[in-house]
Amino acid sequence: MAVPDFQSFMLPVLTAFRDGAELTRADLHQRVANAMDLGSEALAERVASRTQTKFENRVNWAITYLFHAALLDRPRHGVYRISSAGRQFLDQRPDRITIGTLRQIPAFARWKQQTRVEDKSRDTPEETLARANAPVPPHAPEIPLMAVPDFQSLMLPVLTAFRDGAELSLADLRLRVATAIDLGKEALTERVPSGVQTKFENRVHWATVYLFHADLLDRPRRGIYRISSEGRQFLDRRPDRISTGTLGQIPAFARWKQRTRVEEESVVPEEKSTETPEETLARAYDRLHQILAEELLDRVRQVDPEFLEQMIVDLMIRMGYGGGDPEFGTRTGGTGDGGIDGIIKEDNLGLDNIYIQAKRYADGHAVGEGELRNFVGAIDTADTDKGVFVTTSKFTSSAREYVKRSSKRIVMIDGKRLADLMIQYNIGVRGYQEFHIKRIDQDYFSPDA
Repeated sequence: MAVPDFQSFMLPVLTAFRDGAELTRADLHQRVANAMDLGSEALAERVASRTQTKFENRVNWAITYLFHAALLDRPRHGVYRISSAGRQFLDQRPDRITIGTLRQIPAFARWKQQTRVEDKSRDTPEETLARANAPVPPHAPEIPLMAVPDFQSLMLPVLTAFRDGAELSLADLRLRVATAIDLGKEALTERVPSGVQTKFENRVHWATVYLFHADLLDRPRRGIYRISSEGRQFLDRRPDRISTGTLGQIPAFARWKQRTRVEEESVVPEEKSTETPEETLARAYDRLHQILAEELLDRVRQVDPEFLEQMIVDLMIRMGYGGGDPEFGTRTGGTGDGGIDGIIKEDNLGLDNIYIQAKRYADGHAVGEGELRNFVGAIDTADTDKGVFVTTSKFTSSAREYVKRSSKRIVMIDGKRLADLMIQYNIGVRGYQEFHIKRIDQDYFSPDA
């Protein structure tokens, strides 16, 4: 049985207090788990960050919402009980409690107003992350006279800016778009909550990314974009607007969505949301990660073979092989390399080495069993038994089966895993925003501390 979403927990949580008990969160977790007959597998399933279980996270958010709706009281630190309003609510025998239900309660409506708890599904991924982590001001900010359009509303102006066939950098593109839609200085300087860039820069960037992956824009060289023949044909149809729904009809965009798990976003009322804030945050982070991985792999497929070989050596060293010492990693690729592109020494004397082969292939060119056989032969000639075969594409099933049968210890890294490892170990990428999710330090407020 899967863990229910946090709104589905609201009624079981409130019902657990029906007998008037005063419960800690841990006691409540036990009651709710028993009442809902959740199995050990569901109870052990963890949120994406691995910091707690989904069950704990969702029950805790259900408690928070019920408390702010005045259906639960908190008589003392860390302990909850049902309120008189909560008891009256249960007497009505509701079938379910949702955010929509709680909206009808004045206390909850006031809390929502104070904390700006709302859905913003038109946000770019960075804005979703920043909004979830941003401090809440005492009053909502004033809306500028001309607000920055959301990134989907910018898609048509962005594509139209290329109509004349110009090749534009993002900076040149932003200037054209700002002029075309007559954005004022105030809107152009409005920043995302993290403060690292303007909303306009962020949204034009994401509009460009989506149009590029829909094949409506080309990228003739690094950092430069131009309209494609498909993009010109698209504009000839004189569309009123471009949205992710529009792009979803284009096969190239649909394939990209499938690869990166980029889901089409629509405005979802909060009442229908099934995610806790942490889960929304994790999904936005995962979406950014998948898009970055796709773009990173695309960039790696364009580098010279020599660059790729050195990059894999750098990655292995960064991962801790060779003691993390760059002196222990060597690129050996080139004419007469004997099928070995790099070597990682595992000890000072080089008595135990890891041999590397790197293949830069397009996505549709899978590495077959024959190439793995040749690599194993090269390792055997070198009188060792450890090797890493890296490709920017995929491996055939026969290649994977061959490695399983081989007496050599071969690790295969395909394009997807390569991009993930590069991101994890900061090869070819760098951080530009950090978010810290904080909680109350219960020990600090403990009277025994």
